[in-house]
Order: sequence, then C-alpha cells, then structure tokens
Amino acid sequence: LLRSEGEGDLTQDKSWLIRKLMIEKGGEIVNEYPFLGVGPNNFKLYKAELSSFKNYNRLHGIGKHHFEAGTSAHNTYLQVITEFGILGAICYLLLLIRPLYYLARLFIRSNLTLESAILVSLFGISIHFYTIANLTGALPWFIIGLSWALIHVNKLRTGKQWN
Repeated sequence: LLRSEGEGDLTQDKSWLIRKLMIEKGGEIVNEYPFLGVGPNNFKLYKAELSSFKNYNRLHGIGKHHFEAGTSAHNTYLQVITEFGILGAICYLLLLIRPLYYLARLFIRSNLTLESAILVSLFGISIHFYTIANLTGALPWFIIGLSWALIHVNKLRTGKQWN
C-alpha cells in the first residue's frame, strides 16, 4: 500500500481519498468558524466547497454532494475541532491528556497493575480516534470516565496529589 504498487496505490484508494476530502472540509470549517465551530453533529450538515474534489477521479461516481454534506469526519479530533472549535478541542484534549499522562508515569515507574488496563484502553482508543469519528459513541466516554475515576481512586488510596 505504501509503495504504491498495483491495488495499493493511494491515489486510487477510495477510503484514503475520502479521508483527504474530509480533512479539506474540516480545514474549511476551522477557517470559517475557528473558535466555536459549527456546533454538535453539524460536520455532516456543513456544505463545503471541496475545491480539490475534481482531482479525485475515483470518487466522481459517488458525487460531490455526498461529500459536501453527509459524510462523517473519519477522525474524532477533526470532528471535535470543527464542531466545537479551538476552545472545545482544548477541553476535549485535556480530558484525554490527564489520564494518558498518569499512564505514562505509571509506565515509567514500572508500576502498572491490572487496574491500568483501562488506561491502556484509553491509549488505544486515543490512537484509534485518528481513523474514526466516534465522538458520540458510548464506549469512548465510558473509558474516559473510568480513567478519571481510576486516577481519583488511586489519589484517595495513596492520599497523594495527582502527580
């Protein structure tokens, strides 16, 4: 796939091209509404210019209107910044960073336990967010909540500050 041989040519891979278009659409939204975004669940409804669509012959059979309004962001981080703006994206990233920082400290100290599995799950989901728009899914929010609860429980157990 990466060497562009035969079927692996990224210039012909429909999934890759759709993701590139959605990144372009996200860029248009961020340029137009940088601070507060277009609002929850409005990425799909936003009609974008998608000026590079003409370069993607493989997608012409689907039609530009499908991508102007109707396709998900295919990236949770892109969806967050376009729907909630820079301010919302910062808040969302803070929800992820604190538990991931806690996991990194446990890992560095070789202090991982079975309880740390939820933090490892959050790490995996954080990577997966790059390839799927799952902001409204219950499982990611459940894992984020459990991660924060684990930090709080460990703080109470040890009597230490969150460091």
